[in-house]
Amino acid sequence: MIKIDKATINDYDEINRLTKEIAQFHKEIMPEQFKDILVKDYDKDTFLEEVNNPSDLWLVARDGDKVVGTLLVYITSDSTNTIFAYIDNLMVDKDYQSKGVGSKLYLEACNFAKEQNVNLLQLNVWADNKNALQFYQNHGMSPLRYILKKEI
Repeated sequence: MIKIDKATINDYDEINRLTKEIAQFHKEIMPEQFKDILVKDYDKDTFLEEVNNPSDLWLVARDGDKVVGTLLVYITSDSTNTIFAYIDNLMVDKDYQSKGVGSKLYLEACNFAKEQNVNLLQLNVWADNKNALQFYQNHGMSPLRYILKKEI
C-alpha cells in the first residue's frame, strides 16, 4: 500500500535516485535539449534547505520502506503578483507509473495549496513528455502560456 509522507533528510538517497532516473528519461526523449546535461546527484545542501523550509512541502510516496515517488510544492508569485502553488519535481519510479502514485502526490499538493488559501496551481512540463502532459490534463490542468523556440 502506498503511503504519502513529508520527506526528511533520510530520504535524500532515494530522492536522488529518482532525480537521476528522471534526468536520464529526459535525455532519452529530448536528446538535443539535454545532450550536454550530466545525470548527476541532486545537490544535498539545496535538498536540506527545501526539506527544512516551512513554506515548501516536499512529499514522498512510500511502498514499505522504498520511496517510489516524490513531489516538491511551494507557494510563490509571478511578475503580475499572482500568487500560486508551484509543483516542482513530480517524479515516480518507472516501475510504479500508471499505478496511482503520481495522482496521490498531486492531490496532496492541491490540498497543501488549499490549506495555504491559494487557489491556483502551476507547473512546467516539457512538450515532448507526452505521458506527463496527459497526466496533468487528466487532472484538470490546462495550458497557461507557451514558450516557443527556433534554432537560428
